[in-house]
This record gives sequence, C-alpha cells and structure tokens, in this order.
Amino acid sequence: MSRKAKILTVKAIDAAISTIKKAERDSLELGDGHAPGLILTLRRGAQGLIAFWVYRKQKTKSFRGCKLGLGSYPAVSLEQARKQALTYAQQIAEGIDPKKARDCERAQKTEARRKAEEEARRGKPFREVALMWLDAADAEGEFADNSRGRDKAEGALRKWVNPVLGDRPVNEIDRAAVVELIHYKDLGAMRDTEQYCRRIVNKVCTWATVHGYRDESRNPCPASMRDPLLATACKGLVKKRPPKGHNPALPPECMPEFMAQLNKLDTVGAKALAFMILTCARQDSICHDEKGDGTYLGLRWEHIDLTKGIWHQPRDWTKTKRDAGMTLMLSSYAKSLLMSLPRFEGEPYVFSSAKSKGHSIGLGTMGSVIRGMNRAREQLGMALFIDPQQNREVVPHGMRTCFRSWLKHAALHGLRFDPELAELCLDHVDGDKFGGAYNRMGLSEEDDKERLKIMEAWGRYCMEGKWPDEE
Repeated sequence: MSRKAKILTVKAIDAAISTIKKAERDSLELGDGHAPGLILTLRRGAQGLIAFWVYRKQKTKSFRGCKLGLGSYPAVSLEQARKQALTYAQQIAEGIDPKKARDCERAQKTEARRKAEEEARRGKPFREVALMWLDAADAEGEFADNSRGRDKAEGALRKWVNPVLGDRPVNEIDRAAVVELIHYKDLGAMRDTEQYCRRIVNKVCTWATVHGYRDESRNPCPASMRDPLLATACKGLVKKRPPKGHNPALPPECMPEFMAQLNKLDTVGAKALAFMILTCARQDSICHDEKGDGTYLGLRWEHIDLTKGIWHQPRDWTKTKRDAGMTLMLSSYAKSLLMSLPRFEGEPYVFSSAKSKGHSIGLGTMGSVIRGMNRAREQLGMALFIDPQQNREVVPHGMRTCFRSWLKHAALHGLRFDPELAELCLDHVDGDKFGGAYNRMGLSEEDDKERLKIMEAWGRYCMEGKWPDEE
C-alpha cells in the first residue's frame, strides 16, 4: 500500500528550499496530501534555485495520464496551485482531459484577445490613422520630391478633413461622411482644395484597409468625382466653382495706383501686403502658419538685418527647403517701410496679430485688405483691381506674377538683368531636376548687387510709378 503524502505547508516548502540552498541535495520533489498529484519540484541550477509546480496523473484504464505545469513558485502560491490541481482532478473524475480543456481555454482566450484588438483597431479615430499614414508615407519617400508635401497634407487634414472626420472611427467612414466633408464650409466649391482633400482621405482609407484598420474593401472616397453618388450630392457646389486657372494677378500698369491706395491704409495687414509686394515674397513667409511639428512660421525681426539690407529666411520658411535657407535683398523702399513700424518688447513678429497674442497675422489678412480696397473703389464708382484676363479680383500671391510681368516691360525701359538672378528674387530654383543639384556655388557679391538693383527698380516703380529709364 502506497504511503499518502503529508499535507504541504509553506513552512515545509521553506525548509526544503533551505536544504537545497545548503547544497545538501541537488533536487527535491514535494507532494501535497491535500491535492493528490500536485508536486512542487525544487532544483539547483546554474542560475540558482528553480521551483515550479506540476500536476501529474498516472495512466489508468480510463485515462491516458498527463503532466501539466502550473507555474513557478512563489509566483504561483501553494493555495493557487492546490486549487488548480483540485480542478484538474475534478475534470478527470468527470471524464474530461484537463490538458485538452486547458488548450481549448487558451485558444478561446487568444481568439477573444485577437477580436478585441481587431475591434480596437477598427475603432481607431480617423485622425490617429491619418497620422500613422503620414509617418508611413514620409518613410516611404512619398514626399521626397515635394519639400512641403507633408506640411501641405497636415494642413489639409487640420483645416478641412479632421473637423469633419477626425473623431470618427476610421472603419465607419463611408460615402455619406465624404459627402458631408465636401459640403463642409463649401469645400466642394474650391476645386483644387476639394480634390486634394479627397485624395488624402482616399490614401488614408486605402492604407487603413491594408493594415487592418478597416474591414470595408471598397474605398469610401474615390479619387475621381465620377462616382454617381458624389457627383449627385455635390452638383450644387460644383456650379459655384470659379473657372480653373492661375492666381489672379494685377497688371503691372496698375501697380502704382494700387500701392498709392494701399499706402493710405494704416493697418498691420496693409503694411504686410506692401512689404510682400516690395520683396516679392510668399504669404506664408510673412504670415502665421502652424507646421505639423508645432513650429509657428511668420516674419520675425531676427530674420531682418537692416544694416546689411537683407532678409534671411530659414529653411522652414522657404518653399524650396534649402538647408541654408534663402536671403532676399531689401530695397530702400522695403527698409523704409520696416523702419516705420513700431517694435514692442517681447514681440518677435514684424507683423503681429492684434487678435492672437504671440502670433503673426493670419494667411487671410492680406486678401481681406485687397477686398476692402475694392469695396471702397466700388462705392466711389472706380475700376476694381482685377485680373483682366480672368475677370477675377486679384489675390496676394498674384503680386508675384505682376513682378514677373513687370520684368518683361522693364527690359524695354533700360533694365538689364540676369534671368536666373531675377528668379532668385522670387525664391525660385532651376526648373530642371539636375540644375538644383549642381548649382551650389552660391551667390557672389556682384550677384547680390544685381539682385538689389532689380528690387530697387521694382520698389521705385511700385512707389513712384517710374520705369528704370525715367528720371
């Protein structure tokens, strides 16, 4: 008759551990009389003492036998191991194989965890998935040929897409949501912006489907407006779209009159527009714009050197994203405008916003100035400042086109200039894909003098209406 094991206690376990540590024995097995088949194995190894629980059941006529691990000691206490061993004994008594039951339970838990993770992925907000797509697209080089590609995508998401779709689960974005987006602030009436936003949503949803965040194989936002549902829902907005074309530009012959009226306005927006015209700069080099990394753009006093007569734009302030940035030459007219501006302690921006402390003026401020000027002219029965070719009100960016047109006329009035240096006045680089890579020699002092001569002649024409060959 086999001897029944004593009921195992924590004190008995501690004593056995002490025996093993004293190197009296290399291994020891402790059975538990309260839960037959429960064994605590103690073993001394290279890593020190190892203690783990095992449930062992011998083979019988009705049971094939089993050996199941219950975990290490003391992570699994005596009470926990005993409870599990009694559960296994009860299963065997009921004709259940405990190993198969345990494997089945583990499989069910794994499947439940997988479904929960899948559900969590499907419930991910669109804005979070869009950010993951941005990082993936950036890493794959999607924006490699466009220095402002990522910033533009982040801007479209922040301004247009996320206010409508951002908080919705990406798996629930459907055609109805896309229609709602297109109607948001009449987005569908702005052809290029609407198409760009739709392409962004299309790419995010495609990426989400591939990476398991959507279970809907059909993309809810087709890149083409040929989709019947979108075409029908957005028909009214499409009719509002202005004719496609370039930014409406002011004819050069109208610039002196435009500047004369502009200079009568004593507002920050008017001064900023005048400075933009005199320097041929881009709006986002002067106005407030938030980048995806939290950087705020805007013309700062630290970028201006009135002594040398230069405006240095750091890398992020330029469209071309040259590491060295870009230096623009300031004409005497541009410097006079800057010197007339008030400067406040602790205010870094040249054209600071009155509404948002610590920010430069917004991107829409200059456009508002032009619209205000045209309203005043309309009340007086005067001709509006419009692009005669498009019959549309001029916009700030069109002033750069005005400068290009003026250059052609100025050449007929005695102004001789290097076309490449004239392009640099606009912060343009060589048009071919190799020129930008090989044209690294930098600008000489003579080149800077030539650029200053161009800007001085342009400033004189804007402010005085005189061509280079006029006294």
